[in-house]
Order: sequence, then structure tokens, then C-alpha cells
Amino acid sequence: MTGGVYPGLEETPEKEKEKPPLPTYPDTTGLNSEEDAPTGSWQRGKGVLACNRHMLENQLACDICFIVGVHREKVGAHRYVLQSRSGVFFAMLDGPGADRTHVDLPDVQPKVLWQLLRYLYYEELYPDSDSVFDLLALAEKYDVVAARDICLSYLHGCLTVNTACNILETAHRYDDEDLDKECMLYIRKHGDDVIQTEGIDHLCRECLNKVLTMEGLDISPTMRQEVSDRWARRQCEEKLQEPTEDNKLESLGDVLYVKRDNKHSHRYVLDSVTDRQLSGEDEENDPPPLYSELSVENGTDIPDNASVASMSSMGSRRSLRSQYSRQPSYAAWPDLNNITRFKEVEGMVENDGTADAISFSVDRNVYLYGFGIYGSKKSGEASYKVDTVVTRKKRDILMESITIKGAGVILPVMFEKPIKVEKGKPYTLEIYVNGPPSHCGTEGQAIVSDGCATFKFTKATAVKGNRTSDQKGQIPRLYYLPY
Repeated sequence: MTGGVYPGLEETPEKEKEKPPLPTYPDTTGLNSEEDAPTGSWQRGKGVLACNRHMLENQLACDICFIVGVHREKVGAHRYVLQSRSGVFFAMLDGPGADRTHVDLPDVQPKVLWQLLRYLYYEELYPDSDSVFDLLALAEKYDVVAARDICLSYLHGCLTVNTACNILETAHRYDDEDLDKECMLYIRKHGDDVIQTEGIDHLCRECLNKVLTMEGLDISPTMRQEVSDRWARRQCEEKLQEPTEDNKLESLGDVLYVKRDNKHSHRYVLDSVTDRQLSGEDEENDPPPLYSELSVENGTDIPDNASVASMSSMGSRRSLRSQYSRQPSYAAWPDLNNITRFKEVEGMVENDGTADAISFSVDRNVYLYGFGIYGSKKSGEASYKVDTVVTRKKRDILMESITIKGAGVILPVMFEKPIKVEKGKPYTLEIYVNGPPSHCGTEGQAIVSDGCATFKFTKATAVKGNRTSDQKGQIPRLYYLPY
């Protein structure tokens, strides 16, 4: 996302005039004066920043040289200034790098390096439309946080239809929540135009998910398919692959877009004579809310006298009451941890309501937010109805039936409300999927860790007809947060 002039930025030259104010320092006499002091003493009458400016601009007494750009232009600098302003430069030029005489920057334009050096020497930085992304990347590379923040601040005033996706990707890369939020609101307002720009083809998978699953953005299934196809083709081009259907599907990787089908989605709640809690616990210590400005509110429950539904595919006669619900898309939960237990995808499975189940335990207390199922072998959107039961010691913790639509290799299936999973205790996740044939996972791992929690998986032998194990089958992924 760096290099060159991004379409649309050049349309707002007035923003370049809104330069950030320079910091004020005591003893900055002569900072902006270009007149030399009496012969032999140009330093006389200048403050420290003005002296720094003179040394840099006139390339005096430089002891390190940058070799910049494709034409290998030489730009001199001073070790002391670089090391005093950047921890990265300090480490680079200290110790083993003490005898370094030059720094190669073949992918950096000389103009961009000069902008950063001027900030390091005398706190002057004026981003402009044709270099702001490169300047941002260079500031990040050398950990010049204040310069990075000035560039990000400049981008707030640069949102247009043509730049929205580029700026969204930048906000994601540099973890700027305010800029990210502003971009998403802009895209929601101008979505029809934004999704047709070239910028959307350059988004990372996560940002593309966020755009295509955004609540309030009315995109037709045909347009979603067109955008995902364009994105996949570009991924193939970058990998020097032919854009075949198989290669495009592989490029799409995990879910490209998944949405809850609100018209047919149900949440099933136990309605036993004991009226016990569904989770077996009270409602205290609810899981922390996952923030999403674009999420939707829960719908209203069906009255108690609504017709009773049953899950015939589960082979049981449990009494159930249904509630219609609305749930934000997976994109509303960007901070969930996840673990994937299959290394490869191979073959195909029929999804005709046959049982798929896995037993697991985890080495710390977590909230389980949902799981993944494999998506359709064919390209494009597919619909799946997933009847789900979570049990512990033969006691039902959760029962839901969820209809999802999506495209991709792994589709997230999210519970209406996360459930508590206690450290070291065995749980069983039991699902019955109805829909088109899907991928099948292989080379399963019995123990999977993401650095935050370690999950152990074993085959759910108590589930009759179970075709999934710790080595092969469905349920490739779990989504969770620690508590």
C-alpha cells in the first residue's frame, strides 16, 4: 500500500495547506532565517534547531550516508541526530553497526527520506498527497511515532470515494481505531461507489470481510460475488497463478462474507419442567461486550404461545421453544481469538444432517463465541443450516439452530450469546449441518495453542453416527476470548 500517488488524493490539494503547527522551543532564534552570521561562524545567532537545519540542508560534517531510490541518490546525515531521535537507528548504528558507513533504501523516494530527516532534525513535517503513504511507512519502520501520527492525522481529511479503501487498509495496518471508524462510516454512506473502485481489490482479507459484512451497507449478492471474484483474481495474479476456480477459491481462504439469515435463524432454548438455567449458571459475570459501532440490536422474542419446534435430525425428543434473533456479522467481532485444528483441506463431505462432533478441553477459563464449519466446494455463496448442541457431562449447555450464508473455505458460526468454558473440564460440541457438499479437514492436531490458550481435542465417541474426529472431518475452528 505504499508508493505512488493514490487516486483521489490529488483531488484535495487544499488539505495540503492545512499544515500542523510546529512545536515551540526556547532558544529557537533564527530558526527560519537563512542569513549567515559573520564569516567563519554561521552558528552565531542560531538556536539548536536552526543549527540542525543548516547542517542537514548544507550536508555539513555528515558521518552516515543513505543510498536512496532506484537512482541511488546519496543523502548525508549525522549518527548522533539519528540515534537520539529513533531507537531503531540507535540499535542499527550502535554495537555491531558502529562501523556502518551507509544505509541502503532502494524502495524509498529521496523526497520521502528528506521529509523524515527534516522532522528528525528540526521538527518540521508537512505530509502531502503524493508521499503520505510512503512517509507513513518510513516513519513506522524507524519507530518515529510522532511523525507517524501526523501522517495518520493528515489522512482524516483525505477521505474520498477513490481513497476510502486505501485509507481503511492503512488504518487497519497501523491500528488507528478512530481512522478505521471514520473510514467505515464513510464507506457505509458511499458504499455503492466505493466497492466499484480499484482500491477494494487491494484490501487485506480482514478489511474486505469488514466491508462486505457491514450492517447498513446494502450490497446485492451479485455485487458481492463480483467483488470477491475480482479480489480473488488479483490474489492469483500476485501469486503468478492462473485465475482458475480452484485457485480463486484457495486465494479466498477463510470466509469472505458471512451473514446471519434473520428470516430463518432460530435460537432454541430448553423448556424443561425444572426451568433450569440454560448454562447451568446465573447471569452474573457476563462476558465483556465486543464493541462494534455497526452492530445491530437483538430482535424481539416470539411469544410463549408460539409453535414448538424440534430438531429431528438430532435423534432426540427434547422440548424446545424458538426465539427469532438477530446477530451481528462476524466482522462485528474483530478481536476474537481463534484456533484452527486441521492443517489441510482434502476431499469432500456431504452435509445431510449427519452428526459431526468433537470433545475438547482448554487450559484456562474462556468464553466460547462460536466455531467454524467448512464452506462449499463450489465457488460462490452457499447456505447452511447448522443445528448445534454443546454439552458437559451429558448436560446441555447450549442448543441453537443457525442458518448462515457465505463464501469461503471456513465459515464462522456464531452463538447468539457466548458460553463459559471452564479450565480443564471436558465439553462436547455437536453439530448437524444441512447444505451443499463442503470441504473436509485432514491432518488434525490433538493439541492446538495460539499462545493464549491450549485446546485438547478427542473424538466424541458418545455421539452416535459421529463422522468427525481429532484427525479428520468438520468443525475446523473455535472462536473464543479468555476471562
